[in-house]
Amino acid sequence: MQAPNPFELRTTDARGPSDRQLMDAIMADDETALGRLIDRHWNSLVWFASGRLASSDEAEDVAQEVFVRLWEHRKRWQSKDSVKAFLYRITRNLVISRIRHRQVRGRVEPELLGRMVRTVTPIDAVVHRELKDAFEKELSALPERRREAFLLVRTLGLSLSEAAEVMEVSRRTVANHLYLATMDLQARLRRFLKP
Repeated sequence: MQAPNPFELRTTDARGPSDRQLMDAIMADDETALGRLIDRHWNSLVWFASGRLASSDEAEDVAQEVFVRLWEHRKRWQSKDSVKAFLYRITRNLVISRIRHRQVRGRVEPELLGRMVRTVTPIDAVVHRELKDAFEKELSALPERRREAFLLVRTLGLSLSEAAEVMEVSRRTVANHLYLATMDLQARLRRFLKP
């Protein structure tokens, strides 16, 4: 099973109720609203989790657990929080928990997943593949907090405030990590950048 295409994650459902309205309905025990929230965020949560877990199946297990926990603890949600940030925070915590559990058992083998958009010509395909491989290698080499900030903001489209909620740090700290990650990636991928 392949991880969702990260470029498809930025599309949002412009029709229908907002995440906050769906969450209000979920708090009132509306299972249909939960289904709509799952449809809206499933792929992005799986992709986010798969970046740090060994398989996309494990990432899907995490996403499923996120929504189970959301339903079980729906009455505790604070309406001032961003629903998207809340979902990513639960996902992040579950991923960290799984990684810690694996480390205790001595079986840590995280692997980056993800598919990039297909290219048209063979030359474009080779260049695209080289860039993708180099980008994944350099992204995985970043310090964990920088990588996480970059993925949340640049790939998944969260705002700095939402990413700060997910990472449980200040908005300024996220901005600092994001800036440093961007500078690191630009320096390491300079050969692919046009002068």
